Amino acid sequence: MEVTHGTILIADDDEQICRFLEINLQKEGYKTYTASSLNECKALVSEKHIDVTLLDIYFPEGNSISILPDIVANDGSSHVIMLTSSNSVDDAVKAMKLGAYDYIQKPFQMERILTSLNHALGQLKAVLELESLRSSLKSNYHFANIIGESKSMKDLFALIKQLSNISVSVLLQAESGTGKELVAKAIHFNGDRAKHPFVVVNCAAIPENLIESELFGHEKGSFTGANSSRMGKFETAHEGTIFLDEIGEMPLPAQIKLLRVLQEKEFERVGGDKTIKVNVRVIASTNKNLMDLVKQKLFREDLYYRISVFPVSIPPLSERSEDIPLLAAYFIDKYKDESPNTINGIDPEAMKILTNHIWPGNVRELENTIHRAVIIAQREYIGVKDLHPELLKNRVDENSNSTEDNDSKRIRSFDEIERDAINDALQAVNGDITTAAKNLGLGRATLYRKVKKYELKK
Repeated sequence: MEVTHGTILIADDDEQICRFLEINLQKEGYKTYTASSLNECKALVSEKHIDVTLLDIYFPEGNSISILPDIVANDGSSHVIMLTSSNSVDDAVKAMKLGAYDYIQKPFQMERILTSLNHALGQLKAVLELESLRSSLKSNYHFANIIGESKSMKDLFALIKQLSNISVSVLLQAESGTGKELVAKAIHFNGDRAKHPFVVVNCAAIPENLIESELFGHEKGSFTGANSSRMGKFETAHEGTIFLDEIGEMPLPAQIKLLRVLQEKEFERVGGDKTIKVNVRVIASTNKNLMDLVKQKLFREDLYYRISVFPVSIPPLSERSEDIPLLAAYFIDKYKDESPNTINGIDPEAMKILTNHIWPGNVRELENTIHRAVIIAQREYIGVKDLHPELLKNRVDENSNSTEDNDSKRIRSFDEIERDAINDALQAVNGDITTAAKNLGLGRATLYRKVKKYELKK
């Protein structure tokens, strides 16, 4: 299948220029159309999906500025870059006022065209993502998907409302699976920045040699494989929020550059010398004790204090078991259409097992458990036999008269449980780190570190 970076319309009455642009843009992975007249240009814009139009100003039938209102998308879903051999400032000003994205003089360098296209398409992507988020904002990103009626959750909801319109850095401290991203989205989409981008960066999933490029972008030729300039996540998140998930996994060199962005609100792309200013709200998350990492010289102390202006703790599911019935009902409703039967709830014995379980994987583990139960349940209510076997391993039969020694009743530490889970995941995939990390919901770097910590064999 052909992979394209965007669809470009080249509108110019000079056949040689059209052919030159067409060949070079197709080499870069763009899909192209060409038009040699104003009428043909208008027709293609109305018939085809066009991301960016490269539009010459002067045609035999007139000045193309006259048709700009017809081809500039009002919803921001396409852009127009003007091309001209004239150095008229009036034309440039008029074109930009009518909605043109950029204005390039002939003769031009191909690099200038590619840079403008890259910026235009980056902005288009942000616009489309924002529109998608807006359409689902009401149902997905308010408090509806953060379920809980316990006191700890009500306190969290109050804190989210308080933070939504305060642009301070927030550090979400919580175990994996507690819904850190949902909380970050609730803070963003309930505040003044809701109409701007919400950009997620999984610090644990990005290779160390690429994280600076991912965060701050790069210029063409700045490293092997950098075939074109690229915007980074901070540039994309301008005026909005960037969510740095698992920031404890960020390597020290990237931490230094991040600290400068937080302090100065500016940065340079990798391989570039142009200073780019940004207004971005930072929400970071971690499932680690960052101060322990600071003591181990794995995390900068100055960065820690910069990102944790307002620390927020998200309670684990083990501390709010009263919310489990509510969460279970929510997940049943979420997945009920996948069941061959009508599922109306959970029987009391199964619910007792759910509420007594420790849930080391938190809400994510509960969701997976309910999802599985909904699919395999044969009756109207989910029963004990529909629950995952792992939940039944340590089930205590209240009617049993058997006695066990104290050692068998010992509560296992989280490290023991985690070590066994990782070992089982590795054994199941014959030591394939990538697959095991995916199955466990961890980043590859995190899994490598844990394998080393527990001295496991891959």
